[in-house]
Order: sequence, then C-alpha cells, then structure tokens
Amino acid sequence: MGERFGRKEMRFFTCTSCFEDYKVVYPYDSAKDADFTCRCGGKLERFSRYEAMLLFNQ
Repeated sequence: MGERFGRKEMRFFTCTSCFEDYKVVYPYDSAKDADFTCRCGGKLERFSRYEAMLLFNQ
C-alpha cells in the first residue's frame, strides 16, 4: 500500500556492479547515509520492495 505513495521505508537500493557477487540491498536510510554511493564507488539504484523480493526469489 505505502509503496504506491512512495514512502521512504518502502524504497530499496543496490549497486548494479556489486549485486551479482554480494547480493547486498540497502534500505532507504542506509543508502541515504552512504550518499547513495556503494563502497565500490558505484551509484546505488532504486527499486521497490516488490522488485527486491523478486531478486531473491529467482
């Protein structure tokens, strides 16, 4: 429900460079604290809770 309205707690982020190797997903607050930048220097990409669930159910 909240996802449709863009609530921050329903947003997730991942680094497209690192995800295949490490499978790290950041919640909004953690991504914001890191200035939306991964430890590898890549930019964190936003996706929804539903998309996050799909990533781990493949």
